[in-house]
Amino acid sequence: MIRFSVLFVAVSTVLTANAHADEPQLQPTVQVTASRVAETVDQTLADVSVITREDIDASGAQDLIALLSLQAGVDVSRTGGAGQQTSVFVRGTNPNHVLVLIDGVRIASTNTGGFAWENLPLDTVERIELVRGPRASYWGSDAIGGVIQVFTRKLDGAHLAASYGSYRSAAGSAGYGAQSESGGFSLQVGARHVGGFSATNPAAGPYVYNPDNNGYQNHNIVAQAAYRFGTQTLSASLFRNAGTVSFDNGDPRVGSSRTLDQAIGANLEGPLTQDWQQHLSVGTAREDIRTPAFGTGYHSTRKQAAWTNDFTLSSTQHLTAGVDYLHDYGISEDTFGGTPVYSATRNNSGIFSGWRIADGAFDSELSGRYD
Repeated sequence: MIRFSVLFVAVSTVLTANAHADEPQLQPTVQVTASRVAETVDQTLADVSVITREDIDASGAQDLIALLSLQAGVDVSRTGGAGQQTSVFVRGTNPNHVLVLIDGVRIASTNTGGFAWENLPLDTVERIELVRGPRASYWGSDAIGGVIQVFTRKLDGAHLAASYGSYRSAAGSAGYGAQSESGGFSLQVGARHVGGFSATNPAAGPYVYNPDNNGYQNHNIVAQAAYRFGTQTLSASLFRNAGTVSFDNGDPRVGSSRTLDQAIGANLEGPLTQDWQQHLSVGTAREDIRTPAFGTGYHSTRKQAAWTNDFTLSSTQHLTAGVDYLHDYGISEDTFGGTPVYSATRNNSGIFSGWRIADGAFDSELSGRYD
């Protein structure tokens, strides 16, 4: 069955006062998530927060979940300690109503529509852009509640880190990178092992509760490379995290799941003319989870391509237009029999555009999308 949908068209207008125009201002942060093109946070009409690496280090957060829980409009639900299932809610919407990107690659599971936040190590993160509120007119129906884009570490020099904490939590990472005007590269590997505590208590009942400690281990790698030729920049990125998490299933033998989360992307971007910026991207995302104790396995892959163009119409007007293509594949497998419970694919094409006006105290945006 082929389904067509016309997604949310957003029109918003805001008048801003200039009472403090003469006061010194800090250089505004540039973000690319709200409208799919580079603009400063004060230029966009969306509610955007940017969390930098300096903010992460100053927060004292032990993982990404704790960091996101500090943000306004974000609620977090976790079922236990490190590695246990976690959901993120933005402005009260469902977890699968928040589009999650890693270096521009859509990373959510094609089976559930949600993302396994517990499998994204905080040490791999360079910055996070959080957009609250619907951006479906730019990104599609994944972005009903908002968009969270994670940018992985981009090292310039040597990096070495290690930590140890409660519940026998040990983590470390090492990497090296070099950056210049013509491009650069960055590579980091890391691991985290947590002894943990019991994921349930006696109230869960004898068929679930087991008083053992439920631990978590992961091993991760992030890499980036970029090369600039002429006005264009060619770049590529890799994120990969493999983990094992134990859980209570009422059996003296510890139940466990093995997980894999991966995002690979390539981009070509830069100005084609003085008034025309383009961004061409391709990528693939993968999420696997296998639970031998239950004989189940879930596999999810997503191949994607997008071309975004930003045209400067005048000193006060910009036009954004582009196309998206997604190929999703999901499978639920009976690992005892080696047969799929279900196996399905889905293709989706979309076109989108947005018209932005910033003229003195008047800011407006008109955007729409068709899938």
